[in-house]
Amino acid sequence: RRVHGGFCEHSTMKVLVFVDGSALAHKAFESAVQRVSIEDHIIVCHVCQYPDTIPSDPDDEVPMGYVNLDDEAALCKLVQARGNAIMKRYEAIGKELKLRHFEVTLLSTNEAKKDCVKLADRLGIDVIYVGRRGMGAFSSFLMGSFANYIVQHAHCSVMLIK
Repeated sequence: RRVHGGFCEHSTMKVLVFVDGSALAHKAFESAVQRVSIEDHIIVCHVCQYPDTIPSDPDDEVPMGYVNLDDEAALCKLVQARGNAIMKRYEAIGKELKLRHFEVTLLSTNEAKKDCVKLADRLGIDVIYVGRRGMGAFSSFLMGSFANYIVQHAHCSVMLIK
């Protein structure tokens, strides 16, 4: 939003929200929805990182299920199915809220952090919303290595939600 001559002149913004099925990621989504105007674009993205995406949050809104962790193909299939379920949930929420410029995307990658920053650059994102920590088993004891990387490397504003 730009201020010109004492009046607020609105320019549309592109907002990217990273979700992972956790309650904190959903809070980031809700925060983004509350702060955008009807003309702004909201893009919700879930990242499937292979093969080590194992959620550890007991408040997980989309359960992972059970799989032999030695079976990489089965694990990848389960991670993809879980990602699809998360995206369907946000598609339904977007329709329910009647968001005008809304889309969901599923990013499958081996380098989630780097590829998410590249995605934001490619889409011309103005602000990223991300939970302070997500579902990663090891990284959740810190600030969250994903969130920390996004804050440090994104070329746009980042709203870190606690």
